[in-house]
Amino acid sequence: SDVRNGDKGDVAEDLRHIFRTGDRNYTVEQAWSEWQQFCAQWGRYYRSIRKRGEDASYKAYFTYLNYDHRIQSMIYTTNWIERLQKDFRRVTRMRGAMPNEESVILLMGKTAMDKKSYLRQVPRIDLDKNLFPDE
Repeated sequence: SDVRNGDKGDVAEDLRHIFRTGDRNYTVEQAWSEWQQFCAQWGRYYRSIRKRGEDASYKAYFTYLNYDHRIQSMIYTTNWIERLQKDFRRVTRMRGAMPNEESVILLMGKTAMDKKSYLRQVPRIDLDKNLFPDE
């Protein structure tokens, strides 16, 4: 949302290059260096990007590179948890007042059971011989 529409494609392409997965030789240090170059390049136009380049806590975003290159793309964010929390807030806000705590818990359970986003299949890494052949 901080980037002008004309620059969004270029910024997205640069971010895809920085946060790539599956490259055996790509390290956290290389990614951090590319991140800082990205922030210096785009920071000339966007102050918010320049600030992110100066913040060392953003190095934590590259911890997925410490894992084997074959499973890096399987590491997901907690967006589904945030989405479920948003649904909880929406459902309780719509109800206004609840008679007791038990009814709130019942409503939260029903809301969580109706969600399909967190039912995605997670591969059994220890059994997947295509991903991890015996070496």
